[in-house]
Amino acid sequence: MARIDLSGSIGSLLGFYKHERSIFGRCPHCGEPFRLSEVKLTYGKEPPKDLLVRMKRERDRLKEQLEELESEIQEAESEHESEMLDLEEDHKRELGSLEEHWRDKVENEVDKRLGKKEHEIRKDAIARSRVGQLGKTLEKIAPTFPGFGHLPYDVRPIFDPIDLSYSTDTTKAV
Repeated sequence: MARIDLSGSIGSLLGFYKHERSIFGRCPHCGEPFRLSEVKLTYGKEPPKDLLVRMKRERDRLKEQLEELESEIQEAESEHESEMLDLEEDHKRELGSLEEHWRDKVENEVDKRLGKKEHEIRKDAIARSRVGQLGKTLEKIAPTFPGFGHLPYDVRPIFDPIDLSYSTDTTKAV
């Protein structure tokens, strides 16, 4: 066993524990044994910065970074929100103009087709009117044709277009 120099400094005592491998200690938390030579022993005003202190410092630094990132996210969201509102307004204007364009196009097509249909209806009405007029004209001149079988003075139109009444007695009115 090495001799302890009691007249020496604390540094020599710490050096002794560091090199002596047969002195053991027990952990107050978990109860596990350990060699005193494996422990980092220091002497001074502040204890050495161990893992816990470093982890606390790292935690504080990470909290600060997290706060900075959250503020950046909020700023980005507010910028993004205003951009989205602008894009939405632009999109609504585009949709409005497209809707107006297509509405005009549909109205023009409907007007065009209605015009064609109206023209066809008018042509059909004119053709039917001509047929009706022809019938009225034939009704008036039919009794004058040879082979009609009655005297024109004995025939008189009753209804429109070709209903005729005839009588053999010229003195009686029908």
